[in-house]
Amino acid sequence: MAVAKWRLLTVGEVAEALRLSPSAIYALIRSDVLPATRIGRSIRVSEKVLANYLEAGGRAWPGGWRKRSAATV
Repeated sequence: MAVAKWRLLTVGEVAEALRLSPSAIYALIRSDVLPATRIGRSIRVSEKVLANYLEAGGRAWPGGWRKRSAATV
């Protein structure tokens, strides 16, 4: 089994790194701007996803992160 190169961060760790409140991070996750993974009842954000988010200037990537419904495609 391969070990992941990127750590999964808690919402608290992401909030601390970005100097935002945890509720602001949850809002970014809910709006699909910052992708996250749910593991049981925990929400985690990959370090790689966070790095890409910051490289994009704190905005969604071109085309956005949002999932497109079949009606809008």
